[in-house]
Amino acid sequence: MRVTPLYEESFVCIADKQHAGLRGRKLTLDRYVALPHALFVPSDDGSARGVIDASLARLGRKRRVACTFAHIVALPHAVVGTDLIATLARRAALRLAGQALRLRPLPPEVDPGPFGSDMVSSRRAPADAALAWLQGLIQRAVKDLTD
Repeated sequence: MRVTPLYEESFVCIADKQHAGLRGRKLTLDRYVALPHALFVPSDDGSARGVIDASLARLGRKRRVACTFAHIVALPHAVVGTDLIATLARRAALRLAGQALRLRPLPPEVDPGPFGSDMVSSRRAPADAALAWLQGLIQRAVKDLTD
């Protein structure tokens, strides 16, 4: 298999710029788990919540989820003007947050580190112009999104 890296991403927290519990304070692990969270849950199939909750579980901690949303674009609207915080991919946060929200780094104990996406193709596949075109299209589209 041939693996072509497409992008690398990291998680951040978003909070209202005027958040009373964070004004002038660092987002520590204790503060992170104490604050109410708005959570993006793309499915309701009962699956685990993801890498952030897995990181917290390894520490014997749990975050306080106050509300869940099936659409990621709802998170900034839920957070602005409230005491809620939300954790999402940095690029999504940059595109969705707006002027009233502030991006904050996750507490280091919780941060799972960078993650990314790769394009995988077979080395055995013969040279295929259509496949090469499609892969180039995908790479350009991802580059446009990540620049």
